[in-house]
Amino acid sequence: MSEAPAIALHSPADALSPAARRWLRVGLVLAYLGFAFLIGLELRISQSDLTKFFWPAAEIAAHGHPLLIYSVRAGAYPNANGPLSLLPLSLVALLANALGIGGNPALYTALTVTAFSGFTLLMAQEAVRIIERVRGRSARPLLTYVTFLMALPVLIALACYGHVEEPLELWLSLLGLRLVLSRHLVLAGVVMGLVLLTRTATVAALLALILIVVADRRLPSFARRLGRASLMAVVALAVAALGILPFYLADRHDVVYSLVTYRGALPIAGGSPWVLLARGLPWAGLIQHADTAVFALAALALAGFCLWRARGRPLTPALACGLLAIATLCVPLLAKTTWSYYMCDPYVFAAIWWLARTPGTPGGRRALIPLLLSLISLVLATRGLRVPPPPIQVVEGMLSGVVIVVCLWLLIRTWLPGRGATPAIGPDPA
Repeated sequence: MSEAPAIALHSPADALSPAARRWLRVGLVLAYLGFAFLIGLELRISQSDLTKFFWPAAEIAAHGHPLLIYSVRAGAYPNANGPLSLLPLSLVALLANALGIGGNPALYTALTVTAFSGFTLLMAQEAVRIIERVRGRSARPLLTYVTFLMALPVLIALACYGHVEEPLELWLSLLGLRLVLSRHLVLAGVVMGLVLLTRTATVAALLALILIVVADRRLPSFARRLGRASLMAVVALAVAALGILPFYLADRHDVVYSLVTYRGALPIAGGSPWVLLARGLPWAGLIQHADTAVFALAALALAGFCLWRARGRPLTPALACGLLAIATLCVPLLAKTTWSYYMCDPYVFAAIWWLARTPGTPGGRRALIPLLLSLISLVLATRGLRVPPPPIQVVEGMLSGVVIVVCLWLLIRTWLPGRGATPAIGPDPA
């Protein structure tokens, strides 16, 4: 399948010797990690999820009881994320304890933000790889990296909320996309299973990737495409199940409560349009107890609709990221409570889709989407959520819903082929 012609541009770094370029890259990486340390030190929120349950869980693991991490509670609130990110976090806890700072929230937060910024760098590298595949090397590659490394949703998720799983999950998601497009579906299933072990909301991206495999016209038989997609899904679910199994066997009650039953007990709260659209209405119970199923089905329906409308159109890695942005936007739109860090995934996918457009394609509308998502992330991060939500949170939830709908409309409108275009789905090999 043909690719967009690469544009060979030269950056100022090209004038340097190979050794000088390597030292420049090392210097930039160290500078970013130093920046991450300062951000973690200065923007720390004392009651972030890191200090409430992620760090206490990591300390349990660091003290020799890794399978009991789900026994941690912040009041009645448990660690409701998968266990994968706690593996590197436990190593950070071991280091912090060795340095004597394990009991100092300011220092261990800064150390954690610095360590997990390494995954942010890996995520940015995968993103730039996709962009350069379409547009060739940029004369200003640093600006492209800045779009991801300094993104407000990414910094807020990690430094303010302490959600250490976000950069790890995004790196693995982009790696999984690359494997899907190169048709290494068993490996893609393994990687997506690891993604599911970071947080439940990643099911939206997994469903979109499954549909991409089903729509791959390089295999002429629909039955074969469906079989390969099913294989990838089964591998992903098997990896996720095997990852949870040891914790379940060691601490069944806490694992079921943390990962299954607790979410259904949470009320509808702020940041989401459901604070008004479900208040006192018959479907309020469905949204409270099954909002994960609601946004997963919406992601499946929207991604499926887009692929059906674009059948026969070559699906480049950039377009695949646009599809992932559409699917992951269903999470902050339809979750019963929308937190600022929910904008992280759709921001990254939408930014890649914007920057990886074919040379000569206007990018104004596409650039508006990551900008709007950054704005929503900043607004939602400035307030804590209360139950029942006060009027200001109802207004914020409705406004954020409207903005997300606008982003979805812009994404779908510019993603679909124009009138008279010949549709076709067939991912480029990565």
